[in-house]
Amino acid sequence: MANSKYLFLQISCFILLLSLSPSYTHNKSHKSTTPPTGFQARVDFKGCFNKVYAFGDSNTDTGNAYYLGALKSFISDLFSQAWSPYSSLESSNLSGYRLSNGRLVIDFLCEALHIPHLSAYKDSSANFSTLLGKENAREKMRLHANQSLGKLSFGLALLDKGAKFLVVQGLPTIGCLPLQLTTCPSNDRDQNGCSVSANLVIKGHNDLLQKRLDEIRMHYKDSMILYIDYYSAFKTILEKHRQYQFKEPFKACCGSGRGPFNYLSNLLCGDFGTSTCKDSRTHINFDGVHLTKNMHLQLFDLFYNQGFCTPSFSGLIKKKKGKF
Repeated sequence: MANSKYLFLQISCFILLLSLSPSYTHNKSHKSTTPPTGFQARVDFKGCFNKVYAFGDSNTDTGNAYYLGALKSFISDLFSQAWSPYSSLESSNLSGYRLSNGRLVIDFLCEALHIPHLSAYKDSSANFSTLLGKENAREKMRLHANQSLGKLSFGLALLDKGAKFLVVQGLPTIGCLPLQLTTCPSNDRDQNGCSVSANLVIKGHNDLLQKRLDEIRMHYKDSMILYIDYYSAFKTILEKHRQYQFKEPFKACCGSGRGPFNYLSNLLCGDFGTSTCKDSRTHINFDGVHLTKNMHLQLFDLFYNQGFCTPSFSGLIKKKKGKF
């Protein structure tokens, strides 16, 4: 574990939902990947790490949902249908099953590092959880946000074992997803059109998380612990979505075609009677819960190039290369 060639990513919002064996993916030993098209790294990532371990939710998953029989009532059924927008991924060397129309943030990171994409952890003992469901969504978020701060012990265990580089991602703006917008009152909206109550819970959690990480850094001075500000990055793109070539900031690309958000909890993307949009590049959201490949690329750039990671990812790379 003390090998500093490993990079650990912890998606904090879903550590709370998982047991000690969270949704887990790691790199297999096969050919490396090339940097994403249009990506210009400020620092050369190549050769810094040979493995990435990601502990997270469906936004990080590269196939666990498909292999876990416990999710057959939703995700596995979608993958098994004759027509599945999830398994019809972009034409590339991408393997596995992703809940998007293409690459995830973690895929773009692996490409920037010139290491293989993550493969699914197929062990049946792994536990995979996702924030799906329509009942008491606000209370679920409040409960999960409060509990996740207590689950940082998982990250601490990695640090105690000698992990030197840990990246912790804050909670996303769940109040801006069609899933939440279809379940909250119409008067529960901010200036961007997101759920005020939901995002207040998320923002409060992220503030507490950052304070806790500051405390942890004081005790693990030989390790570098980064915080990814998913909340602010998402809001930045949403507020300037036209500058990022997005025409549909809220409407899902894949759905039933009904309602203002193209999202119905009883007719999900992949069900018979649903379809995908002609150009996913103009949509932020793919299926009402998960984001499009293009949104993942924009978020990746903000996380690793544009200052939405503290300390900066370029600083991590420089430290890894011994430049300071």
